[in-house]
Amino acid sequence: MKNSKTNSEKKIQKGFKGMGIYLRKNKLVVLIFGITFALSCFVSFIRIASSTTIASKSISEYEIGQIADETIVAERALAATAENPVSVEKDEQIIRKGFPVTKEQYEKLQKMANSPAYIDYSSFVYSVIYLLLLTALAVFLFAKASLGYVISAKELGMDCVCFLLIYTIVSVSVSILDVSSQFSLAVFLPSSFCVFLIAIIFGHRTAINFSIIAAFGVFNASGYMVMPFLYLLGTSLVSVRLVYQVKRRTQMVWVSLGQAFANMFFLLMFKLIFHLSMEGSHIAFLGVAFNGFISAILALGFLTPIELALNTASVFRLMDLSDQNTPILKKMLEVATGTYNHSIMVAALAESACEKIGANALLARVSSYYHDIGKIDNPEYFTENQLDGENIHNDINPSLSVSIIKSHVRRGVEKAKELNLPEPVIRIISEHHGNQVIEWFYAKAKEKDPNVDPADYSYTENPPSTRESAVVMLADTVEAACKSLGKNPSYSALDNKISDLINAKISAKQMDNCGLTFQDLRRIHDAFQQFLAGYYHSRVKYPGQVDAEDNVQAPLGPANNPQPQQTKVPSPKGQLSVLTASATDRKTEKKLEKKTEKRQKKEDREKK
Repeated sequence: MKNSKTNSEKKIQKGFKGMGIYLRKNKLVVLIFGITFALSCFVSFIRIASSTTIASKSISEYEIGQIADETIVAERALAATAENPVSVEKDEQIIRKGFPVTKEQYEKLQKMANSPAYIDYSSFVYSVIYLLLLTALAVFLFAKASLGYVISAKELGMDCVCFLLIYTIVSVSVSILDVSSQFSLAVFLPSSFCVFLIAIIFGHRTAINFSIIAAFGVFNASGYMVMPFLYLLGTSLVSVRLVYQVKRRTQMVWVSLGQAFANMFFLLMFKLIFHLSMEGSHIAFLGVAFNGFISAILALGFLTPIELALNTASVFRLMDLSDQNTPILKKMLEVATGTYNHSIMVAALAESACEKIGANALLARVSSYYHDIGKIDNPEYFTENQLDGENIHNDINPSLSVSIIKSHVRRGVEKAKELNLPEPVIRIISEHHGNQVIEWFYAKAKEKDPNVDPADYSYTENPPSTRESAVVMLADTVEAACKSLGKNPSYSALDNKISDLINAKISAKQMDNCGLTFQDLRRIHDAFQQFLAGYYHSRVKYPGQVDAEDNVQAPLGPANNPQPQQTKVPSPKGQLSVLTASATDRKTEKKLEKKTEKRQKKEDREKK
């Protein structure tokens, strides 16, 4: 008995200890949730204090002669006034359960409902409990288990600000503006505007979870009306879908029209479901249509300042950064041509792989363009820029070489911050080499000193923390390493090489924190292999074509123009006839085609 009690106490202590560790690690997140909850409770208190309710019910629910379903006792005395000469005594029984409501009792109920001194504290307590449960639901929906990634404080702060905006507007509309019609309330909902911003800036998954939280928030703010809850949930999910694949700002015009029609459709459906008359509804239909149209336009206007303020990687900002005519990329093309071409190839590889695993392909492509901008300062120290074939590192100490190589990551991060690139892009620049050992220089240093420390020859950044970052790391490694396979590597050679490179990254523990599964790695491997096989595929030589490696120049005519070579071939009659090279070229082409077919069949057999 004592042992079981001790074990339970240990579990409780362990639970509290784990909660304490979580709170210490996530102070800012907890603070944001706490502030949002407190402000929501304050708005709820103002709504209840200014609304005409008694005992959690609106005054419109009471009528003279109606049989009371509960007993209401006055909590405080209310003196008679010129506007309402009826007085109320403290602890006076206003109505009694099971008895009809008289005219005098109804007037006293009206006085209590309209008096600013009377606050229905029971309704406020119920609202606080509801908001507490809603906060717990928000913690679950915005956790890593639901989103698939750790939400940043900026993203959570944006979500909470949008929630407070919707909750406050609905509360004001219901209490102060006295919007009693559920369908008129739909006109004032800014939900589409908020969902557009969240979906474009942070992604559709966050926007869907936000829509659920906002719908439950409106359910409370509207006095538990069902229609606004369902209307907001439906129209918000449509908003998420409308901007799911939007990549250009001009597309937001069509999004605004689509949202306007969606709002009118949902309003019509709910009027039919709730068996309400269509008479006089044209104002509500026009109102919700205008709401949907202007929401997209306003979201487009607010998008740029919010992007710059939060330094986020929205689809529109990434599309702007994908323009290869940006000054930094043009400079890279001029001073580090090899690095520029390498970055373009890495971008194509990373984009194709991310599309296969459902990651953010646009983010991976843009980050690949900029991942090596730190090499611009010292391009000659990187092999892809050493066009003369001489490796400058052969003449300097390995420790100096490795410090120069490692510095390109730090310089890249510094340049990215100067350019005010989005934080996700900066993170990928920082993580694209992780903390792995720079093998070539480590081996060279080990030849001189077998006791050399591997940490001195390793990158100092963190391993990839996102799927996109891991894909860029793999694409960077694969693109550089597969050049060593020659001009026309076979499909099986690419397969083996890519597998070895990915396995090496796993062994070096570079893939531990990125969230990639083995299935994802298999798809990444196949995407790389397919892309590189198409890039390195063999080409049929044109007749008379001479490779640059042969160092042989084709003879030119007197006017420096190539002339058709004349070839003597024996005629059927044993005579010599002069033919142009065209006939021979056709024969050569047929032979090359046959060789190409045989090679392709051989590669197919190896693949099987």
